[in-house]
Amino acid sequence: MVLWKRRACQSIIQYENNTGLKGSRFLEISIGVPPDNFDAMLDEVRKIGNLKSIKINMTDKTSDFKDINAQRKSLEGMRDSLLALRARGGSLSDEIHLHSQGDPV
Repeated sequence: MVLWKRRACQSIIQYENNTGLKGSRFLEISIGVPPDNFDAMLDEVRKIGNLKSIKINMTDKTSDFKDINAQRKSLEGMRDSLLALRARGGSLSDEIHLHSQGDPV
């Protein structure tokens, strides 16, 4: 159930720790969730079991996401250029030269 709701809320479990025996188990999880889905995900987390406490630590990851997305696009562009060169029968030295001209990551 939690997995389905996690997907529905577009969230990711970043950390999970289970301890204890049946009847007195302890689950600690960290969930990354988009701000628009936060309340829905929190409602689902409260349904997991006998919730003793909840700690909410909100960190804006927007700039991290944008940086990673920009790096991914740069790498994909470099990969596409290398594949195109290889398909045209370019030499290994041409590939290395093209790669060295790309944006550093």
